[in-house]
Amino acid sequence: MRGGGATYTLQYLVTLTLGFPFCAFIGCVLWTLLFDFDPKGSTHCEVDEFLPSFSSVVGEGIPQKYVWNICIALHSAPRFLFATMYRNLFEERINQSIWTLRFITLNYYLNITEVLSLVGLSFVSSTEYYPVHKTCFVTFILTYFVSMLVTVYLMKKCGYQARCREEIKSFKLKKKILVTTCFLIPLDVYFFMRHNEYCEPYVYSFFGLFEYLIILGNMVYHGCAYYDFHDVILSTGPAQILAR
Repeated sequence: MRGGGATYTLQYLVTLTLGFPFCAFIGCVLWTLLFDFDPKGSTHCEVDEFLPSFSSVVGEGIPQKYVWNICIALHSAPRFLFATMYRNLFEERINQSIWTLRFITLNYYLNITEVLSLVGLSFVSSTEYYPVHKTCFVTFILTYFVSMLVTVYLMKKCGYQARCREEIKSFKLKKKILVTTCFLIPLDVYFFMRHNEYCEPYVYSFFGLFEYLIILGNMVYHGCAYYDFHDVILSTGPAQILAR
């Protein structure tokens, strides 16, 4: 403690930042299943379902909507800091050329856009204004997925060297999430389209299930900052310092 400030490890901030949406996710889904879920009335098709989509959980239910929005608002601000830190990390560790610098910049703006689209799809529900919600959701998925591709490419092909076990663990986890998401997104799209086309029982629930898995994978992916910045110290106070 110095000059009225305080010092924390960045791992503390990462845990807090990812804890907000994770706790809200679990709480909102459980509340909906226990108190609000209608197996036959959860979609316009009025067929049996076993899960709601997450968009309906946080877009239609009260108090789920308010809990999710508050947690996303608290979650979003530190994510801009993490995006900047990853840009600086890659610029420091990667063999720089005109192309690698462009990929680093691209990845930075993908991260920023992902956060903004997450805020948009959270605060504008599908029942309030579907075109905006849909655009934000698609943008969120695309920027998240492309950013994963760029990040893994930069770390694998552009001279990035992990310096400790934590960074090695982070890279392996990122690759596993990328491979898993490559299967989850097409499955989610398939069940969404099949539901809209045929209105079969349980199909929309499978869309919701894979939607849940994509969202949880996104949280774990961004939680890798816990390992990537394990030795970063964040100081707050009159003189704000971010030191490694």
